[in-house]
Amino acid sequence: MSSTRAVRPQAVSAETPAVPLTIEGYSVLHQMMRVRWPAWRELSAAQKNEIVNEASAALAKMEQSASGQSGLYSLLGHKGDLMLVHFRQSFDELNQAELQLAQLRLSDYLEPATSYLSIIELGLYESTIKAYRDLSDRGVEPHSEGWKRGIQDVLERQKEAMHPRLFPELPKHRYIGFYPMDRRRGEDKNWYTLPIEERGRQMTEHGLVGRRYAGEVKQIITGSIGFDDWEWGVDLFAKFRKGRREILLTEVSAGSGRPASVAPGASSLQNKLGETMATLGLIEYKDASPEVRAVYDDIMATRKTDWVNNFWKAIAHDPATLKRTWEDIKQIMGLGALDPLTKEMVYLAVSVSNQCAYCIASHTAGARNKGMTDAMFKELMAVVGMANETNRLVAGYQVEIDEQFKA
Repeated sequence: MSSTRAVRPQAVSAETPAVPLTIEGYSVLHQMMRVRWPAWRELSAAQKNEIVNEASAALAKMEQSASGQSGLYSLLGHKGDLMLVHFRQSFDELNQAELQLAQLRLSDYLEPATSYLSIIELGLYESTIKAYRDLSDRGVEPHSEGWKRGIQDVLERQKEAMHPRLFPELPKHRYIGFYPMDRRRGEDKNWYTLPIEERGRQMTEHGLVGRRYAGEVKQIITGSIGFDDWEWGVDLFAKFRKGRREILLTEVSAGSGRPASVAPGASSLQNKLGETMATLGLIEYKDASPEVRAVYDDIMATRKTDWVNNFWKAIAHDPATLKRTWEDIKQIMGLGALDPLTKEMVYLAVSVSNQCAYCIASHTAGARNKGMTDAMFKELMAVVGMANETNRLVAGYQVEIDEQFKA
């Protein structure tokens, strides 16, 4: 009895590696969530506001994290309601982000639909071929200490040069399309059996298509071999839907007439939690009445910015309240006997005492923009904490006011 076995085609020449050198950047986690709408609808408006304010403040900090950012998106279709995308320096930090979200009251009303774990990874096809051939031409023994140092030098230079691609800012584009994929194409057509030179050529062609959409579509590819069910994760960030079909039709994606394995993906709109779960929703500029737009225009002109924060969009359901509140804020927070930084810090102190998570986030940002340092913030919180403690002691002991303190 005899058996036959298919001979694997020679993938690469003897002096060239089959696998390209790679450099790694951010660790990435996608979390898709469903809202438990029946339980959410049973809450009062006040309870919803408290939960959303707490979560919004936590997410605002995550969005501005120095070690990597997070983004919240509203999912389209039946696969879920919300998608969170986290960029972090390590898997440990991703785990911390998960735990922070799990400790929020909002997590009681969310259930996971799916998730995807990966890491930003760049394959150095051209550099790999050049480096190995240069080392071989110089007679360096493969895998010797000199060889390893040469490879490490290449990796360090490339990591420095590619730093913006390895550790990108989370794009602010409105749309994101995410899908995982494999580059294997069944048993008879395996992309990995192609010589590294050919794979490098195909990857270059693939990249050229993506560059046509520079400024319109931002593509971030992450590797997930050994981390999740697929080999790669692909995020396409765009101001509008464009480019995905053409990218998928390049040779590296289409694979000699046979498509790569592409898993069901997620299409999302960039969102804030309040837009999805605010009691009455938020009124965007494009949907606003002329009366509301006039207030929005004045807010942007006064603050010298091109956006309106969610507080105003929420109360815009009552145009009279919107206009009155903005006029009062503009007058009280404007120039006066107190300088703008002092006013922001007073507002922050009161917000902490009232436990308004949204106001804490908003006025912390406002105070920092006006010059509040970390040292000033810590002293302010110490004063707020002490004032609240002594206030309660006085209230409990019903302390009589000293004559010297009376005006």
